[in-house]
Amino acid sequence: MVVLFILFFSMSVKADDACQDKSLLNAKGFLSRVLAHKKSSLCKPGAVGSNKIVDISAQESPTGVEHKYLLSRVSNDQYRIAFNLRWSPDGTNSGEGETNRVWGARVSNCFASLDGRIRGPNGEKVSFELYKHEDQNVPEPPLVKLTMRPTGRANSRNWTEDMTCPEIFHELLHLVGLVDEYPERSKGYRLNEKTGQYIFVEKDAEKVAFDCRKIYPLSSVMVDQSYALLNSDSPYSVQVNYCEGSPELLAKYWDVQKRNWEKSGKVHYPSKCPEGFRLTPTQQKFPAPEKLMREMEDGLPVKFVIPQKLDIEQMNKQVTIYKWEKRVISVIEPRHFNAILYPGCYEKNWEYYQDSQNAYRTSTANGGNGCLNLEWAKK
Repeated sequence: MVVLFILFFSMSVKADDACQDKSLLNAKGFLSRVLAHKKSSLCKPGAVGSNKIVDISAQESPTGVEHKYLLSRVSNDQYRIAFNLRWSPDGTNSGEGETNRVWGARVSNCFASLDGRIRGPNGEKVSFELYKHEDQNVPEPPLVKLTMRPTGRANSRNWTEDMTCPEIFHELLHLVGLVDEYPERSKGYRLNEKTGQYIFVEKDAEKVAFDCRKIYPLSSVMVDQSYALLNSDSPYSVQVNYCEGSPELLAKYWDVQKRNWEKSGKVHYPSKCPEGFRLTPTQQKFPAPEKLMREMEDGLPVKFVIPQKLDIEQMNKQVTIYKWEKRVISVIEPRHFNAILYPGCYEKNWEYYQDSQNAYRTSTANGGNGCLNLEWAKK
């Protein structure tokens, strides 16, 4: 068998959980928030030139994560998000000093690098910036005090000195109400051999926490921010599907592939299932460089990251097919855009809000209070 790809899973997320509601989220509380907002004006975009302070506590948040920002509509298709941030070792700094100057510049440079890469599903442009206190024409966003630590695992209120731009962006997305979408790998529960009871641990858990969370592809900035930002400038996306067949069909398929390779020196990348194979439900779609598409069109052997849903052994028993298409270049997904631009609008954000209720819940099997099923609440 010719090895065409090196497939691996890259999880560079160092960010910790958002500062979420620590109280037990329940279906009754979620439903009350749905009813309270169901007939509101939150689903209408603000007028051009309008400014809206979004200040929602974790306890009142439709996602269970706080919202602390200023939302401005600059033009018909352009929006601005402004933050009012203060950094200090103890989270109490008034805003003066070298720490705030350094971090203010670092965050502003990060935002500048993302200019034009934060867009809505129809190409709407969203820019992020720090609030300028000398600007008297816009209201002041809610103050967010950030505690600095030398190193470790950051969260939306506790930053580390070694944070990169992707990590900064990820944490600030928590301050616009977005939840984590990656599988937790460290926190959870471990058996205390002395007591026979499971205890919560920050790392090396036997039973991981937050397993109720809906997991999205690696290309989501709330899964792996480094991967998402690295690929956000590509105008193309590739959809990957998998086809199942009998061992005999697989052997025949790979034999043909091998002979074609030996004859022409080119690799064939199928866009549909070979005859006799069945399309499986597993599907992944993610941005990828245009250079990769051209190399595949030319039949060159290529290597790239596939946000992996299948283990390598299972993938080797299937045929992978690829479909390319043009895409809107953006580091955020449409669900993120709607949650940021229409906070509290259940009509636009129903699925995202429903999923968010489980983002920081743990199943009873893993030592938690159980996952919520809120589909009935929409009726």
